[in-house]
Amino acid sequence: MREAPLKTLYVLLLVVFWFSTRWISIALSSDAFVADPDGYRQLAIELNSTGVFGANSQPTAFRPPLYPWILSFGVTGSQTLDETYLKWLHSLLGALTCFFVYRLASQISSWQSKQTIAPIIAATLVALDPILVRQSQLIMTETLATLLAAITLYCMGKALLKPTPLLFLIVGIGIGLSVLCRPTAIVWGGLFMAAFFASQLLAKSKTENTLRQVIGNSLAFSLGVGLFVLPWGTRNYLELKSWILTTTHGGYTLLLANNESLYDHFEKTPSRNWDDTSFQSEWAARISGLHELDQDRLANSMAKETIQRRPLLFLKSCVIRFGWLWAPWPNQSSWLASAVIGAWYTTLYMAAIAGGSLAWRRSSGILSHPILLPAACLVLSLSLVHAVYWSNLRMRAVAMPALCVLASIPFSTKSDSTAKNTASTSDK
Repeated sequence: MREAPLKTLYVLLLVVFWFSTRWISIALSSDAFVADPDGYRQLAIELNSTGVFGANSQPTAFRPPLYPWILSFGVTGSQTLDETYLKWLHSLLGALTCFFVYRLASQISSWQSKQTIAPIIAATLVALDPILVRQSQLIMTETLATLLAAITLYCMGKALLKPTPLLFLIVGIGIGLSVLCRPTAIVWGGLFMAAFFASQLLAKSKTENTLRQVIGNSLAFSLGVGLFVLPWGTRNYLELKSWILTTTHGGYTLLLANNESLYDHFEKTPSRNWDDTSFQSEWAARISGLHELDQDRLANSMAKETIQRRPLLFLKSCVIRFGWLWAPWPNQSSWLASAVIGAWYTTLYMAAIAGGSLAWRRSSGILSHPILLPAACLVLSLSLVHAVYWSNLRMRAVAMPALCVLASIPFSTKSDSTAKNTASTSDK
């Protein structure tokens, strides 16, 4: 009877620890929340003061709305974004991410009929992850997006183990909220549902009732996504006269990854140290006086022209951008920091591959395991999107919960003989 309260206290202490790691990292950073590279601070202030998601009372869809909306609750009466609010918010988001990673890893341990230290390892890896720690010090979407990814991973695992419309509705809500934070999440959700749907259609044991359940689950998922994405699209139609379900930022990120200056750079070297000064100057001159919708169309048009003109270099650039996304070490740090971070991610990747292989061997299929399909679809979606669009290390932040859970699986496995003994005992 005393086990449940003790376990609750134990988990609460872990959450405090995870919260403290993020709070301390923010407190020790000399430049925490100083810069506003993506303009989220200004969006939050404008939203709080005028009720308009935009700038100078002019609506925009250039950035996704969820993160600045949450930030707007921290705007003070003097129209500044309170730094203490930011510390609490990012530390809490980080701790909650660790909690859901812990729950996901515990779900896997429970599915394997054993209790291990794997959940603590997975969550602590997330708490100490270099990219996530650094992003928690910045006014950027990665901290919130990673929490949403962790929650969605957990819900996907639940839905795979017990496929019901309610659980798929919740998964759709997770993807819908994620789209309002990082629009690339729609690709993740699409891949996940396509893989689930296809596997059910190809299953040898499928029945008419099974097909009805799959269609019902797919509709529930679509409803969950639409509950959050469609209101944003409707708002953009009313304000900007265009059905924009994501953002008007996509054209720029496509052009940033596919322009003549960068392609010239790629002809010489795959280095991440590209000098974009000339590109930014030319782009600023081209868009002067243009509405953001026209800017988006122009950027898309220019990027496609570059791709069509230099198709072989486009293919080469896709490979390079894939490498940029998953490179273990950063390119703008001291050699010592690069070496430590490189060693961290190299070890994590190896452990995640080992964990994924173990999970594959010990399950009857990719759909029968709580993490394999969600993690595979997440990694694939990021790789596909950022092979074409702009890419750097921080854009893989949302995949860290999945990789850390996979990396913890070697700490939650038994030998085959032990597993068989457990199974035979339970059968009796």
